Amino acid sequence: MVRTTHRWLLVLLYYLATKLRHYAISWQQSLRHALLPYAVKHYHPRWQVYAKPVINWETRLLNAQKTSKPISPVKHRKPLPDDPHCPNCGAPKEYLYNFGFVFSHSSDESFHKVRCKICGFQTAPQRPKRMPAFLCPYCGYALAKVKERKGFSIYKCKNRHCQYRLNNLRANTKAISYIFRDYHLPLNELQLSCPYKPKVDFVLIRYSTTSVALAVIFHIHLGLSLRETAYWLWQLYGLSVSHQTIANWTQSLAFLLSRMTRISSDSNIIAGDETFIHIAGQTAFWNVSYDPENARIVAHHISYQRDTKAASTLIRATVESAPNLKAFVSDDWNPYALALASLNKSNGHIIVKGLKSRGVPADAFLLYKDLLERFFRTFKQRYRRTLGFSNLNGAETFCILFVVYYSYFRPHMRLDGRPPVSILKNQNVLRNWQQLIQTALKAA
Repeated sequence: MVRTTHRWLLVLLYYLATKLRHYAISWQQSLRHALLPYAVKHYHPRWQVYAKPVINWETRLLNAQKTSKPISPVKHRKPLPDDPHCPNCGAPKEYLYNFGFVFSHSSDESFHKVRCKICGFQTAPQRPKRMPAFLCPYCGYALAKVKERKGFSIYKCKNRHCQYRLNNLRANTKAISYIFRDYHLPLNELQLSCPYKPKVDFVLIRYSTTSVALAVIFHIHLGLSLRETAYWLWQLYGLSVSHQTIANWTQSLAFLLSRMTRISSDSNIIAGDETFIHIAGQTAFWNVSYDPENARIVAHHISYQRDTKAASTLIRATVESAPNLKAFVSDDWNPYALALASLNKSNGHIIVKGLKSRGVPADAFLLYKDLLERFFRTFKQRYRRTLGFSNLNGAETFCILFVVYYSYFRPHMRLDGRPPVSILKNQNVLRNWQQLIQTALKAA
């Protein structure tokens, strides 16, 4: 009787602990949504170029009459050319002085110069105007280019009386001027990397779909190398093929399934990060955006450089695949922030640092970054057997097939043992691969 009571007490405690665990997870999710506005950093779009607000010439004349200092028209001895007006306050030619000539530094040309009697603004109407690229939104002065980078140019306001600078002088001991970045990344170059068309067409493969599916299961699911895959196909099924043949199969299959790796997501928060891989002895980077709620790979991209262009390519593809995106979670790597600003996206940015809580609202999203790191650990378990790739196409092939395995085949505990994308109805992995291949052939 005592043992039975003790057993049922343990069962009750386990049941309560399980319930509390589920309540804690739901509480964490609600807490993240509540802390989202406080953790997000928004990047405003580019400031528009505009002129400084001025007082109209008619208003200035009325103010001068009220102060008993009327402004009389100018008596011209020589006519002014082309009937000019003041570009600052709009005064007509009756209030413009004939101010001589201004000479161009780049040529021997001279242009007639006038000066407004009302506002004191002087200009040469016939001289070609060179507008500044950008104006400071706080004082209206032209921004000066101070640095030139690979993906953007840096402009700085050098007006010492700028309101932005004065506010920072009051708040800090170091003066900070307004800085603007002009990004010149062409959008047609921000395309996700994809494998090129292989020499071996998948339709022309002499072996059956079952043989190809078995090779992919050994190579991707079990993490065997190409030579080990060829050895066990011969040992278990008597299928005598070389490792190069299996490599041709995987390249043809990856090119066929490349469209199925772009999976749409309806989540509001997406995490992004990169991990290094080796291609022909050179370090490359695999950039991945991950949906933590549904355990889905939204977009992935391979690049040789870890720069703003790679981050912009990933974020642009992520925004296209996740239309409800509100925030992008990443580490403190600066190109992610620069990419969001360069693309003029209204989506926010959540920066998480390290693995421990720092007492800031962004700590509620550390779990999303940890889940992406867990995905990379699963990838590295299979990548280490390859000892790197011989070319970019081989890296693309392996990453595409791994994403297909992770999205359509791998069971997840957070999803009650289901894969993130449930379109395969069979319980047998081999039949599921055959079904997936047939679906891709029909869509091709």
